[in-house]
Parts: sequence; structure tokens; C-alpha cells
Amino acid sequence: MEDASREELFKAWIEDYGGVISKIVRAYTFNRQDEDDLFQEVALQLWMSIPAFEGRSKPSTWIYKVALNTAFVWKRKEGKHPKETDASAVENEIDGMGLTPARAAENREDLDWLYEELRKLNKVDRSIVLLYLEDLSYREMGEILGLSESNVGARLSRLKSRLADEYARRAK
Repeated sequence: MEDASREELFKAWIEDYGGVISKIVRAYTFNRQDEDDLFQEVALQLWMSIPAFEGRSKPSTWIYKVALNTAFVWKRKEGKHPKETDASAVENEIDGMGLTPARAAENREDLDWLYEELRKLNKVDRSIVLLYLEDLSYREMGEILGLSESNVGARLSRLKSRLADEYARRAK
């Protein structure tokens, strides 16, 4: 692949899937600095993987795989441990949504809670929830994670129930 077309493809992928990459990154980090570092690592891995992309799967499937695998390796290699959550990252999530301050605070708390719960899950379950939130089908999730559709469905059902129970306990 020529450098010019590789660069165009990379820019398009980052533009089209940057938000998804950011969500994956946030689920594996605990502060803004780590988010930035991991996002850059995912971008680097995407750039380096472009020559291996043969188009047999959708670009989104490829990008999810690269982002998730990079997050897994980064987490293991860096030995990242929980740190304080950067409040500015949460503010960036809800900025521009037109919410009242009270509703924004409630959404911020819910978002913080969700990311905290995601961090408690093993890497496969965390990935399933993230991909579910991106509206991927069970087939697509299974393809990305190397699981059967029925396995994805069963895991997702248990995860939804678990998160709903945790949320209900939190609300009490």
C-alpha cells in the first residue's frame, strides 16, 4: 500500500472510530494521562497494522480488535493499577450535551459508576459490554473476541443482570 493511501485510510479510521477507541481506552485506564497514552498506543498499532488489513472483515471489526488487544497488552505490560479518576475526562464526556447542571452531575455520577464497574470485569466481559454499548451484533462481538454468538449472548445476559443489580444496590 502506498504511503499516501495508507495515511488517508489511517486518518479516516481515526476520524470515524476515534470515539469508539476513546471509550475502549477509558474502560482500561484510570486517569487522563493514561487515556492519552493508551489512545496514542492504539493509534500507533492501527497505523502499523494497516498493511495486514486485507478487507476480509469490516474496518470496524478490525479496529475493535486492534484497540482491545492493544488495551489488554498495555494493561498487562504497564502493570497499571487504579489511580484517581481525572474529573476533566468525565466533563469532556458530557460537554456540549445541553444538560442542566443537576442533570449533568447525575449523568457524570452514572458514567463514573459504569466505568468503575467495567474496570472490575475481566477483559472479555468488559469488552462484551463495550461492544454491546456500540450496538454490535452478537455475531460481530463473537468475531472480534473469538467467541460463539451463543457464548456472547449468555455472557451479556449475565452481565446485564449483574450491572442492573449493582445499580439497584447503589441507588438504595
